[in-house]
Amino acid sequence: MPKKPARNWTWSRPDRNRSSFTCPEGLLNKIYGRYASRIRWVSAAILLAWTGLILRLFTIQIVHGAEYRQLGLRQSQKKQILRAQRGNIYDRKGVPLTANVGHYALAADPGLIDDPEDLAQQLATLLPLEEQSLRKKLSLPRRFVYLDRNCPPDIYRTLARNKPFGLILEKATQRIYPHGPVASQVVGFTNIDDHGVTGLEKHFDTLLRGTPGWEILERNGRGVLRPSVDYPRKPPRPGRDLYLTLDVDYQSILQEELERRVHETEAKSGMGLILDPRTGYILAMASVPGFDPAHVTDYDVENQKLRPVTDQFEPGSTFKIVTLIAALDQGTVDWNTEFNCEYGAYEVDNIRITDHEEYGLLTVPQIIEHSSNVGTIKIAETLGERTLYEYARDLGFGAVTHIDFLGEARGTLRKPQEWSHVSLAEVSMGQEVGVTLLQLAMAYASIANGGYLLKPILVREVRTHTGDLLEEFPVEVIRKISTPEVMEQVVQILKRVVESGTGLEAGIEGWDVAGKTGTAQKYVAGGYSRTQFVSDFVGFLPADQPQILAAIAIDEPRYGYHWGGVAAAVAFRRIMERIIGMDDSITPSPKSLVSRPVKPGRQDQTQTPVVESPAPGILLSSMTIVPDPLRPVPDVRGMSLRKALLTLEAAGLEARFEGSGVVQWQSPAPGKRVEAGSVCRLELE
Repeated sequence: MPKKPARNWTWSRPDRNRSSFTCPEGLLNKIYGRYASRIRWVSAAILLAWTGLILRLFTIQIVHGAEYRQLGLRQSQKKQILRAQRGNIYDRKGVPLTANVGHYALAADPGLIDDPEDLAQQLATLLPLEEQSLRKKLSLPRRFVYLDRNCPPDIYRTLARNKPFGLILEKATQRIYPHGPVASQVVGFTNIDDHGVTGLEKHFDTLLRGTPGWEILERNGRGVLRPSVDYPRKPPRPGRDLYLTLDVDYQSILQEELERRVHETEAKSGMGLILDPRTGYILAMASVPGFDPAHVTDYDVENQKLRPVTDQFEPGSTFKIVTLIAALDQGTVDWNTEFNCEYGAYEVDNIRITDHEEYGLLTVPQIIEHSSNVGTIKIAETLGERTLYEYARDLGFGAVTHIDFLGEARGTLRKPQEWSHVSLAEVSMGQEVGVTLLQLAMAYASIANGGYLLKPILVREVRTHTGDLLEEFPVEVIRKISTPEVMEQVVQILKRVVESGTGLEAGIEGWDVAGKTGTAQKYVAGGYSRTQFVSDFVGFLPADQPQILAAIAIDEPRYGYHWGGVAAAVAFRRIMERIIGMDDSITPSPKSLVSRPVKPGRQDQTQTPVVESPAPGILLSSMTIVPDPLRPVPDVRGMSLRKALLTLEAAGLEARFEGSGVVQWQSPAPGKRVEAGSVCRLELE
């Protein structure tokens, strides 16, 4: 074999400033040529990879930058809604009718729970919940699920000390009602999410709920959320507070006496309202049976209705004031006009209409005093259909009152062209019309205040949670009905109803009361029932300077108690006696300083009233009256000292008292006739 030529390698002394090895130029070219294609492919691949990476980065940061930033924020942060504190509702004296208390809820994020069965088993030992139900909720494909919306505080604190991963603990508030069933139909209630369901809670729900806030929470590597001072936060705005015209003391009295009278008369239900006729302020309003908002499911849904606003009924004789006002205002009758009442029977278009007694010739005041149907029809005949309709409409019947409450009924008042030949007679005595108790009360308020129909006011003010006034609802006159002179005549006639007519049971010793009874047959199965009635009464006092008005309706009392002067009038008297004994701001007018005669020995029971002759003096001849030197002792038991002293002074008696508080005992006994200036001893407690 030929001998390989020796390679010409040159070795030199190492130089610190250059490489110690020098490769021939030809060798480099040869090596590059051998690997050139590979180098180009690798370079192209690297360039392509860098290009793809740059394009991907461009897509992520520029094209979809906002989207990925939001995704990153969602993974590292969470926006949590902060619920606003619900505003409260107060009565006219600032007594709270609602309150918010601490409330705890237990929830979970099933996506963060590794072992739902184990966690369900642990929670079942603490909570009054079934393990199977908890396991099912913890296995749901959701990121949030409630486990217990009303977690007991002690269990909440136990879980908070060693909270399992994926469990969520919430603090909120729960609505409570300090007075239970008192005013529950007016106030209403909220659901578990703090949203109004009925009453004012629903009507003013948006105002009461306020505006929610929010805060950004930071999420760590294990998904646990925590607040951070570096993240923004917007505090919630608390809901507004409502201040009502309602008086919780009046409301309690109204509901107690309605329940008592419904029970005594074995009635189906009852309703009532109390208002100030000078302003239209509603002081109390309720229907029974009612409900307790703390135990809503224990009661019938019908019990949640505020019937004086939502339900209509045929009023009967309490509607006769429409006919009376219209005739006096139009001048078709006057105080002395007489009508033949046909001895209690009168035919209109072949329909026989009767009175409860056989009356002959009666004046206008006597017709209303004795509630004669025949006499009222004959007064209406002097007016005609159109005039009677217009006055009924002007008094607010057949139209909503625009009270701030949901579900108000309009009532029923058909136009004259829809009336039959007998409608004038029927409407004049309170049939063929449907009214709400609120409409009836506002019509009577127009009599008491001198002729002005007012808008009923239930919400007086709206304030912030710090007490700053935001909105005030002023007294609003809807229209003028008649002149004060006409209304004064009506008041005097209504006083006679209570003093010597069908409203005797509404009379209160030492007070001038004006009012009207109603006994309405219910329209059942195409005709008027002879066994089902609505007993109603509307009255106000003091008659000459009215400060308070009440309307009462008892639905289907037992026959014998069905008269308006029995079932409803008795409830009216009891309510008023308790209120004037409690509220010192209500005082008798100067004209009522002389005691009105009342039935001697009247018991607080339910007997049909019997008219007895008053005894203001001893009649010696037809020309001479000698005043009786004796006067009855008024009943001041249950009154405050100030009210008792004023009442005794008005009766011309002096007082001596012991103790403090309210009057528990008095001597001489109420009703005993004594000389003027006699001393009445009182014991207070």
